[in-house]
Amino acid sequence: MKALNTFFARFNQFDLTFNRWLVDHSSTLLRLFTGVVFLEFGLIKFVFGSTPVEDLTANLLTGGLVSGDSATNIVALLECITGLCFLNSRSLRFGVWLLAVQLVGALVPFIFFSNELLLSLFYTKTLIVQYVLTEVILVAAGIFIALNWRAAKLALPSKGTWVKS
Repeated sequence: MKALNTFFARFNQFDLTFNRWLVDHSSTLLRLFTGVVFLEFGLIKFVFGSTPVEDLTANLLTGGLVSGDSATNIVALLECITGLCFLNSRSLRFGVWLLAVQLVGALVPFIFFSNELLLSLFYTKTLIVQYVLTEVILVAAGIFIALNWRAAKLALPSKGTWVKS
């Protein structure tokens, strides 16, 4: 019985330590992983040159002024820069503004093609819907990171200690 009590006492200590570490580092980890994903999405577009929604939105977003390949390269560049901004916390503020542009781009298919996208959720799994939802989730994660980062900057006094609310 003593061995079991010792095990649970050590586990509780480990659990508390791990939870403190998560509280201290979770926002940073989410920022870094989101940056990696944005960078990866952008690089994939540069390497492979297309996206599942390219045909769906190329004419809509650019009014037919830019070809699908050029539109894909613009989005790829935007995603790469956004990813780099999230990886470097000094440029996170600029990355958040780029993220606002991405939010518009991610929601355009839902606004203009909601019937095709939302109805297909119920009867078929499509790559287009998965792609658009992934973009929306990544933008939401970026907004969460931006809000936490901004709140931390506002709560951080000049001496470097956190203000308890």
